[in-house]
Amino acid sequence: MSLVVPGHLHRVALAVEDAASAHEWFNAVLGAGALNSDRHPDDIRSGGEADLEGTDVRMFRLGGYPVILLSKGAPEGPVAKFLERYGPGVHSLAWEIEDMWAVQNLLAERGVRIGAVNIPGRHFFMHPRDTHGVLMEWTDDTFGGNKRHQDEGGGVVDVTGVAWVTAAVADAESTATFLTDLAGAIPVSGNARGPEDRELTIDLGIGDMTLRLVTALTPESPYASNDGSSRLYSYALRVAELDAALAGLEAAGVPTVRRERGLAATDPSATFGLPIEWTT
Repeated sequence: MSLVVPGHLHRVALAVEDAASAHEWFNAVLGAGALNSDRHPDDIRSGGEADLEGTDVRMFRLGGYPVILLSKGAPEGPVAKFLERYGPGVHSLAWEIEDMWAVQNLLAERGVRIGAVNIPGRHFFMHPRDTHGVLMEWTDDTFGGNKRHQDEGGGVVDVTGVAWVTAAVADAESTATFLTDLAGAIPVSGNARGPEDRELTIDLGIGDMTLRLVTALTPESPYASNDGSSRLYSYALRVAELDAALAGLEAAGVPTVRRERGLAATDPSATFGLPIEWTT
């Protein structure tokens, strides 16, 4: 049995330079919907010793999943440091659990370091050095489950779901073994992927989200890291029809930079620095 039993994905956190402008773009171009919750963004910002003081937080649903945009914050805060080191991108992933204190104690007993415990926000992080570079968070709070809401849609592109979030890691196989033992991750098949001689790709289901682990095998891989670090890298959105979606994005000023076997990537410079992939 796994150490942790994940429930729904609680949220995808994206780090950007300008959360307000990015939020407007997600609404207009991708038809993001409101994230209705009793929780206020101040609850997310407050409480942790290395938490998000002063951070501009914007919350919404995309493809049924909660997304949180993070920007600014204290000059030496975690979001500022992330942006300085990596630039915009996927900051972290959070899953719901039954009891955060029980899980925290189990992880500590296993030797996994805990950081940024946020009592008002009901969450804590595991240290990425103990999780193969994947910044993961656990919470016993909820946004009420992940399903597409009626107010989603109406943008230039109709996003039907979040297909997966990609982590570029040094060793996808050992990371997959770790996540299987930690969180009961199960293999997921059938998703479009890049050439096998360019990168090793492993898709894992954790709760109701697919985490894609990619190890670059050649410098030509888009996941080859210049500094050799392992981290969450990008995310993929599902659309009903790929050609139509890419044409709509092109018309909205978002060009395609890569396309292969049912998978496309758009220019991050046109999406607030965020690397986004597209698939059916």
